[in-house]
Amino acid sequence: METIWKLREIDPDIKAVVATGYLTHPVLTDYRQYGFCGDTAKPFTMDELYKTVRELLKS
Repeated sequence: METIWKLREIDPDIKAVVATGYLTHPVLTDYRQYGFCGDTAKPFTMDELYKTVRELLKS
């Protein structure tokens, strides 16, 4: 999570997706608060990741 804040300092418009296997981690319940634009839970398929990224790029 430190990395996303550093990246946001460089480019505030960065679009980043958090991917974690810790389903109860607070970042998954409120990913925007942590600086991310989207989320996906591990394990995920390539189709699920593609859908997440596609939706992110539309916004």
